[in-house]
Amino acid sequence: MSKLVSNERAIDIIEKFTNCRVAILGDVMLDTFTYGHVERISPEAPVPIVLIDKEKQMLGGAGNVAVNIAKLGGEVSLYSRIGDDSEGLKIISLLEDANITPALILKENNYHTIEKRRIVVDNKHTARIDREKILDIDSSSISLLLSTIETKIEQTDVLIICDYAKGFITEIVAQKILPLAKKYSIPVIVDTKPGRQQWFKEVRLIAPNELEARKMADIDDDIEAGKKLNQSLQCPILVTQGALGMTLFDKEVIVKIPITESKVVDVSGAGDTVIACCALALASGSSLTEAAYISNFGAGIAVSRAGTAAINNMDLKAKFIT
Repeated sequence: MSKLVSNERAIDIIEKFTNCRVAILGDVMLDTFTYGHVERISPEAPVPIVLIDKEKQMLGGAGNVAVNIAKLGGEVSLYSRIGDDSEGLKIISLLEDANITPALILKENNYHTIEKRRIVVDNKHTARIDREKILDIDSSSISLLLSTIETKIEQTDVLIICDYAKGFITEIVAQKILPLAKKYSIPVIVDTKPGRQQWFKEVRLIAPNELEARKMADIDDDIEAGKKLNQSLQCPILVTQGALGMTLFDKEVIVKIPITESKVVDVSGAGDTVIACCALALASGSSLTEAAYISNFGAGIAVSRAGTAAINNMDLKAKFIT
């Protein structure tokens, strides 16, 4: 691919990641991968019996973004919530293992920690079982969240909002958070779901995948969808397009960035890697084009690995060392 950014410039930006302070606001999840094999069909129904070989648990959703930020060298402040359950305890344990100190993790008795269990049989992803209870946070939780963020936001270089439409990010939360970030000149990067994008007008960047972008714009074409969203939301749009790479829409400028890896093993969490790299690059003084270009290499590393794989600073820097 043609170089939008020189290797020297990319390395300089990546080396500055260690000076960046990133706040993440969003739904944290538990990603459980169950690996097994099949030897016979069940006598109870015409379905295979999966014999479990091993299980692996890792942070998903906003948690995976936080892990990427930490491994890339940034300082993370995570604002999220869990339920009063074993999955919530596991998330706290995984955060500790990743050396991520939560800024605020709300524990709600009537809420169940989100878990996504993926069944992988003979190296093939065969099923996903989701356990979740979509429930908007209440007014007292919002007040605590806002007051906590306000005491810490001045020590933040960039804010990421990971809105997976599970109830932690509500329209009220968005209406309160965005003016607060604007007051302190904190750039905001958003990953949200279709139907909610209007909450985030005029932020620094919104980064949907191609299917989300088409639904948001109600247009069955990536480029036209990106143009429409860029205009209607009055902010830059970065559309991730899987094997086609990604496209950045910033006013009249459209930058196409082809994929950097031909081997795609697992796309789980690749969008989280893009968000993390973009945030750190922008906090390090890069342009949007530079941030998108660097994050595309990060996504290429992530999709070449199984599971919601977080990349690290050395992984990314190595892509620009000739």
